[in-house]
Amino acid sequence: MANLLNSAQDFITDSLERIKIARLNLEACRKAKLSTAFKLAMDYIRSGMELLGSDHWSHHYDLSLQIYNAAAEVAYCYKDFTYMEKTILQIWQNASCMLHKVYSYSIQIKAYNDKCMHEEAVKTALHVLDKLGENIPSNPTDACIKQEICNALAMKTVNTENVTAMPIMEDKIVLASMQVLSDITLSCYFSQPSLLPVVALQMVKLTYSYGLSKYSACAFALFGLTLYSRMNTRDGYRFCQLSLLLLDKIPAKEFLPRIYVLIY
Repeated sequence: MANLLNSAQDFITDSLERIKIARLNLEACRKAKLSTAFKLAMDYIRSGMELLGSDHWSHHYDLSLQIYNAAAEVAYCYKDFTYMEKTILQIWQNASCMLHKVYSYSIQIKAYNDKCMHEEAVKTALHVLDKLGENIPSNPTDACIKQEICNALAMKTVNTENVTAMPIMEDKIVLASMQVLSDITLSCYFSQPSLLPVVALQMVKLTYSYGLSKYSACAFALFGLTLYSRMNTRDGYRFCQLSLLLLDKIPAKEFLPRIYVLIY
C-alpha cells in the first residue's frame, strides 16, 4: 500500500491525505527495520519526510518527531552517519524540550560507541543527564564510591520478594535517564572506568526510588559486577541473581547479551 501511494504522491495535494500517507510510511519503515531491511526502511522514511510539508514542526510536531527519530535510527543502522547527524541536528533544533531530544541523543551516543569515540559518548551523556536533573560526577573519588555502595547495600528492600514486587517505572524523565545511563556503560569501561560504578549505582538507586524498567536487570548485573570487583562476592552474587530474576519479570531481549557477559 505504501509503495503504491508513494508512487502517486505528486498527484496528492490534500494536506491531510499527505499526512495520512506520511504516517503509513512511518509504520512501513518500522516494519522494514524490524526485518533488518534498512535500505527499504530508509526509502519509506524519506518518503514520509517529503510528505510532511512545510512548517511541519509547528503543525504536526508529534508526527515530525517520530519520523525524524525513525530516520536517524535507520540511518544509524544503515551506517549512514552523515545523514544520521544531519537528521539529529534537525531534532535538536526543533524539539520543544530535552525529554523529546533524548531518543536522538541515545542514537548519537550509540554511534560514538560504534566509532570508538568513547570520551565523546560519555561527555554527551553527562550533558544530557545534567539537563534531566541527574548530577553525575565526572571524576568520582574512591571514597565517594565506597560510601554510595554502602548506602545501596543498606537498603532493606534488596531481596527477591521485595524487588520483584516493585511497581513498574512510569516517570518518563527517569526512564530517559535510565536509557542514557545504560547507553554509556561500554564507553565508561573503555574511557573512564572509575565512572562505571557510579553509573551502576545511579541506575540501582533510580530503580529503588521509581520502580522497575527494562534497564533494571542491566543495572543490577552491573552493580553485581562492581561488588565482585571490590571482593564482595556474596552481595555481588545476590545482585547478579536478582538481575536474572528480573529478566523473567520484565523481558528485555536487547539486553540479554550484555547481562550474560556481565554475569557469566
